[in-house]
Amino acid sequence: MPKKHIELSYDEPAAAAVPPPVPPLQTGKSTFKLADVARLPEDGDNVAIARTMIHEGSRIELESGDAFDLDYRILEGHRFCVKAIGRGEDVLSWGRPFGIASRDIAPG
Repeated sequence: MPKKHIELSYDEPAAAAVPPPVPPLQTGKSTFKLADVARLPEDGDNVAIARTMIHEGSRIELESGDAFDLDYRILEGHRFCVKAIGRGEDVLSWGRPFGIASRDIAPG
């Protein structure tokens, strides 16, 4: 059986319009607006998704004017509480429950 010649192309596909990556934040006590460091997919969500690493001790300001301090470092892509969640209440992201709080959870 004769061999067939196959031509391969390694061209990269056209890149989709993706926002530029957020640079890692500086360590230490800093204050950030939530929209600058995280994404709250739906207005009713009680957890946000970090767009970059946020260091322990950082203060997060919400659009409502409320603010809280982070007790832990939050890694990029991880969720963190932005509104108080009572024991037994749904943990909401993207407008949908993805867990139930086993204890009271404070923002941060």
